[in-house]
Amino acid sequence: MTSHKIEAHRITKPIQLLAAWIIGLILTDSIFLYSAISFEPGTWERGILVVAAILNVPGFLFALFLLQTKFRAELQEDTYYHEYISKKTATPQHLDKDVFQDARIEGLEKIIRAALTQDTSLYQPADIQNLDWEDWTIAINSQHPQFGEIVQAMRDNSIPIASVFGNEITLHLPSKWIIAINPTIPFLLKICLLRALAEFDFDGYELHSPVREADEDEDIYIGGYGFREYCKIDYNFRKLIKEDINELDLTNHYKLNKIQNGPAADTSEP
Repeated sequence: MTSHKIEAHRITKPIQLLAAWIIGLILTDSIFLYSAISFEPGTWERGILVVAAILNVPGFLFALFLLQTKFRAELQEDTYYHEYISKKTATPQHLDKDVFQDARIEGLEKIIRAALTQDTSLYQPADIQNLDWEDWTIAINSQHPQFGEIVQAMRDNSIPIASVFGNEITLHLPSKWIIAINPTIPFLLKICLLRALAEFDFDGYELHSPVREADEDEDIYIGGYGFREYCKIDYNFRKLIKEDINELDLTNHYKLNKIQNGPAADTSEP
């Protein structure tokens, strides 16, 4: 009997899973029939095994037909299913960190497309309803003293919040209230977010690339617990972002005004 070895860790796509099921069907029926011939002709054990091998085939084919018709959307690859379920439910969905590894190339392509298509000339407070946040997720610390007002301001500016964090048991607060922003987010989204939050009690903002392997699944953390450097949100910064501003202005301001916060300050939430 031919030996088939299924390596579970290599099965990452639905079509591979279907192939594994077919191999499983062949192996199961082969075991049934191989076991059946070990019994004497006419015994009830032999008859049961033969019948089981026969019924196993149409049952499996029916299940396969059901998956390819009713549950076809669920058989998409993880990145495509993520987009499908997000559009279907109109709420942000999270992928496991292992999936982020597989989707890294696709994410880079989105970043490149955004860089090529965005207008980095003067920012003007155009129709904020047209800004696309679909590829970027935001988390907010529920322990911020102005949490309710911030959430309302985000809604007023059509900025979606994907998740809420914060230790409600120990009431542990960050040493400083910092807005951590993924530097690859398009400029118009950054400035829209900063305009919405600048009037609240934040010490500053930082440009921080999320570490997916450390479960940093969001692109923006409002009130994060770990930061190394940040740019102060003060009167001059608020005045800057209220005026016409381009990406170079914002980048230069960050470089000239960033403050080092130490090698490993406040790096984790207890």
